[in-house]
Amino acid sequence: MFVFSRIILLMGLAAVLALSVGGCCSVGIGTCTLTDTIVLDGSAQLNACGDDHKSHPVIVRFLYLKETKVFNASSFEEIWEDPMAALGGDLEGAHHDVTLAPGA
Repeated sequence: MFVFSRIILLMGLAAVLALSVGGCCSVGIGTCTLTDTIVLDGSAQLNACGDDHKSHPVIVRFLYLKETKVFNASSFEEIWEDPMAALGGDLEGAHHDVTLAPGA
């Protein structure tokens, strides 16, 4: 359950970010800049699992994409283990990881 809930959270966030950032470049608007503020708020029960329901931090990975086609066709494991190899030329620059702690 711990791994499953983390995968869903990360893929959900990644899909939203990929669509919002990748979309503006794909229609020819020009250079994309991320101007929106993204607020991550971890509840005290963030990623709670096990018999004691202890909360655990979650790593949120931000990927800046030119297009979403390769991203949508790739597995979570491929993207997580080696984003550059999985996404190739669609990945713009380095990815950024943020650790979200319970109650933060």
